[in-house]
Amino acid sequence: MDEAAALPAPRARTRLLLAAVLALAAAFRLAAYLEARDGSILYFHRAADTDMNFFDGWARQIAAGDLMAAPRPYHPWHDRVAREVHALTAPGQPYDEATGRALWEHWLGARTFYQDPLYAFLLAGLYRLFGPRLPPVLAAQAGLGLLGVLLTFVVARSLWDDTVGVVAAALVAVYAPLVFYELVLLRGALQAFLVLTAVAAATLAQRTERRRWWLATGLCGGLAVLCHAVTLPLALVLCASALWTSTGRARRAALGIAAAGMLLALSPLVARNVAVGLPPLSSGTAHGYGAHNIVSSHAVDASPRDGFPFSAYEGRIFAATDARLLPTLRASLATHPSVWSWLALMGGKVLAFFDGWENADNVNFYYFLLQAPVARLGLRFAALLPLAALGFVLSVRQRAAPPALAVACVLGSSLLFFTASRVRLSAALCLAPYAAAGLVETWRRLRAGRARTLALPALAGALAGLVALAPWWPRPQLVRGLDFRAGNALGLARADFERARGRPQEARRILDAQLATEPPALRDLDPAPGPLLLPDWAVQAAGSFADLHRAAVAEELAAGRPAAALAHAEHARLLSALARRAEAGS
Repeated sequence: MDEAAALPAPRARTRLLLAAVLALAAAFRLAAYLEARDGSILYFHRAADTDMNFFDGWARQIAAGDLMAAPRPYHPWHDRVAREVHALTAPGQPYDEATGRALWEHWLGARTFYQDPLYAFLLAGLYRLFGPRLPPVLAAQAGLGLLGVLLTFVVARSLWDDTVGVVAAALVAVYAPLVFYELVLLRGALQAFLVLTAVAAATLAQRTERRRWWLATGLCGGLAVLCHAVTLPLALVLCASALWTSTGRARRAALGIAAAGMLLALSPLVARNVAVGLPPLSSGTAHGYGAHNIVSSHAVDASPRDGFPFSAYEGRIFAATDARLLPTLRASLATHPSVWSWLALMGGKVLAFFDGWENADNVNFYYFLLQAPVARLGLRFAALLPLAALGFVLSVRQRAAPPALAVACVLGSSLLFFTASRVRLSAALCLAPYAAAGLVETWRRLRAGRARTLALPALAGALAGLVALAPWWPRPQLVRGLDFRAGNALGLARADFERARGRPQEARRILDAQLATEPPALRDLDPAPGPLLLPDWAVQAAGSFADLHRAAVAEELAAGRPAAALAHAEHARLLSALARRAEAGS
């Protein structure tokens, strides 16, 4: 069975169409980058207290030669938890940041990686080759996106046919959230790529029964785990799929080869941990950081819609359990008044997972759309899900195929932890083959006069659309005041830097890009005296836009445009007054 025939090569017409899709994907990414490069969204890794800042700093440390480094961030939420635990376990004793850091060092374990290491090491490799510069990193991540388009074609073509393959590739080529995560220093794009490679390898292994594809399945699954430990269930399930897709001796051989590939991929982590005296597979996910995720995801006050939730119970639970995983899970479940309360939370997580909303975690997709408007033309999850449901019902033979297994595993991981947009990205890309199959098969049945056979699939698609679009929760403001404030602060800092380098044109472009994001609620502020009925998010952002307009005054005066400078100065005065009034009211 190991010598089973390979899949036939795609036809010339298919190769031409695929090349066109890849060109479209490249053009879409380039257009988004060119629009966003003067804005701040690409530079959010410079904001403290973000995962992006942590990965950037860790990568710089590795690039400098410290391969064993295990840095620990200390964000405000770390301090809040540590402060509460200290107050409960050592009442009356003095507390400072060193005390808080020591508590987290104890919970995490000395020398344990706080985050999974693969993204930081790949980032460090790029820094080592090109210096700590952003464009090479973004180009590499865009390259992963293009390879993801190609992998989607391989998966869909293997499970269906050439036409479905090309359509699936086209859907991924213009999937806007993927382009977004390719343009920020988060591991979402890498994680999605590795999940797709594992799914593609498992698909080819099942179709051709060649052992090398089972080895690739294990390798890619293991690398996905090194990128983000939440992909461990997916890696195990894809390797275990050899048990029901092979027979006899081939089954045992395939399973062993896949397991060997996964162990090979994990071997660098094992070697490093053993070298520093840790258990072989020790990671932050299995210690304090994982305990934080457990509490925030399973306590009674958990919020399924938050990209990175926090629980008010965390301090008291950590004090009682010392952040050990199983006791932490039991204590978190004990906060529920009944099992029905926890089941309702899980139901809310399922709805949040399939909701069309892209929740903000470190950085906001909808703020990205303000700075890269071309991305609004791309595909969104709310459109992908109904098409995928349609295709899933129409595709009887493919319902237990690797991409479906991937979606189920990512959903399971989200139920165990939290429903982050960047974690769901992997599942979204694995839905693309089913969405393409739904489109192609619907067209074929309509052409054949079999429209009545589409009733049940269409109903499934409609229900999925309802889940994706229905207001299960109040729809929040797309861009928060926090996003505007952080983006404007980064934009001002970049403009000041360019001006100091003697590049006033670049400084002006940066200011213009930030001013273009000013929401109408602030841009059209009425100067007439009287009550101002503005939403809280707009009031929160007013002061940061006042700073932008004050900076623009100097630019306009230098350019010999006093009238424009006066307009900016007047608007800055209005915004500053609004910010002061809000501050006084609070």
